[in-house]
Amino acid sequence: MSTFKEHEIPAQACFRCGEVSDAAFGVQPDAPKPGAGDVLICLFCGQLSIVNDDLAARMPTIAEARNLMGIPDVLRAMVAAKKYQEKTQRGRVVH
Repeated sequence: MSTFKEHEIPAQACFRCGEVSDAAFGVQPDAPKPGAGDVLICLFCGQLSIVNDDLAARMPTIAEARNLMGIPDVLRAMVAAKKYQEKTQRGRVVH
C-alpha cells in the first residue's frame, strides 16, 4: 500500500463548504508540495480550487473547471475524495 506525504499549506476556508484545511497531499505518493497552478480538492465537499503564487487557493474560472474535468488525475482525486467523504461525516473520521 502506498503512503502519501502530507504537505502543510496556509490554512484557508473552502469556497463552498467553509471548512478550513491546512494540509494537502498529491495524487501520487511522491508528489511535491503544491505550487502555483496546482489543483486542490476539498476533502469535505469536493470543491476544486487553484493554487496561487502565495499558496493561497482561488476558485477556478469556468474554462479552468472545464479543462480540469478532462484530466484523469483530477477525476481520480475527486473519486478518492468522494470515497473519503462516504467513510466519514463531512471529512471527519467516524469511529
